[in-house]
Amino acid sequence: MKIRINVLIRFQIYYLLIVETLISIFNFPDYIRYILDANLIVMMAFYVVGYKKNNVTKQGKMVFRYIFFVILFFVITAIFRNIPVGQVLWAVRNNFFYIFYFIICINMLDKRDIEILMQNIVKFNILNVICGIYEFFVLHVTGDDFGGMFGCQKGCNGYLNVYLVVISSYVITRFILKKETILNMLLVVISSVILASVAELKIFYVELLVVVVSEVLLNKKSLKLFLALVGGVLALFVGLQVLSITHSDSRRTIDSIENMIEYGSREEFGDEIRIARLTAIQQIDKLFFKGNTKYRLIGYGFGSCEESETFSWANSKFAQKYGVIGYRNLSASMLYLETGAIGIILFLLIFVLIFVVAVNNKSHLKKYGYTYIAVFCQVMCLMCIGNIWYNSAIRREIAYLTFFVLSSVFIFIRTIAKEETGRLNK
Repeated sequence: MKIRINVLIRFQIYYLLIVETLISIFNFPDYIRYILDANLIVMMAFYVVGYKKNNVTKQGKMVFRYIFFVILFFVITAIFRNIPVGQVLWAVRNNFFYIFYFIICINMLDKRDIEILMQNIVKFNILNVICGIYEFFVLHVTGDDFGGMFGCQKGCNGYLNVYLVVISSYVITRFILKKETILNMLLVVISSVILASVAELKIFYVELLVVVVSEVLLNKKSLKLFLALVGGVLALFVGLQVLSITHSDSRRTIDSIENMIEYGSREEFGDEIRIARLTAIQQIDKLFFKGNTKYRLIGYGFGSCEESETFSWANSKFAQKYGVIGYRNLSASMLYLETGAIGIILFLLIFVLIFVVAVNNKSHLKKYGYTYIAVFCQVMCLMCIGNIWYNSAIRREIAYLTFFVLSSVFIFIRTIAKEETGRLNK
């Protein structure tokens, strides 16, 4: 059973990394994307049958219980507001399928699986660069439609952003801890900033800066750390030059903090109103909740604002009327509309808990040379919290990659604990 589930877990990641290219570049039908959903449902069935009660550490069980509590709260808001079942199911799919995958990974994988998968995920950047070259020079695609191996359709650069953050933070962390060569680190990071520049991912410069600063704060001072810092600065410089060529307006946007705040707070684009990143909560209060305390606390109900381009039963009346304002583009606005302030806080605490687990186990992992996993997960938790206000990636298929990464610290803790128990029993 475990072998079969492991194959499905690996398939989920590899298929995720190629499916958008199949759809956008090779013209496969859009519905092949839902193979990821079908594969997860099969995994969940195998997991229920083959679940191993003692295959999860106390920290893992604590996070599991909290996640089920969050799901329960979300579903209660749907029942309280009498939301149609189809919309609730679609909301579960958009918010929790990726977390179910996270739970399965923790229970069924070991540290060797993580090491192999992460190495291969980084190697996929070769395909990413090739696809990026093809899209830029042959298809003449840039900006929101530029996604490297994640295709060339609107919003694909959000997928690209998550992938670039994952591989950049992974190789930087491993380099600092003497598990990666400086050449490989520079190739990955510089190629990432170039692709991000073509895709007009201004946020990636901030994210890379956060990664570098986090590494400085979370690791001991060393020559490797200094070199990583220099490499990060070099990569940012190269990326800014490319951005000046491909998107000069965006280059000016990040010239100052004031420009960035103005851009992030912009609520009007032409004659249309849009939900802004930095003022999403205030806008929703003003446009919809209008000071109603009940709505501000628990929202309109889980699933009340969902929309699907494929399944009509998942479409809400709210989305049909207000979808044009782009509230679905931000996870924060979706969470606030559907589950209120309580829902946002509960959801954010998932990442806070994972961060705390990584912090509490960092010294123990260090004894076995796996500090990089703790630091990597800490950095990714910070990225997830920030991205909830930047885009909707945590509600998209790319979240399978995000939660796979976050599962790694629990898997290493459990695998090491088993190895220690085995040595004691000898």
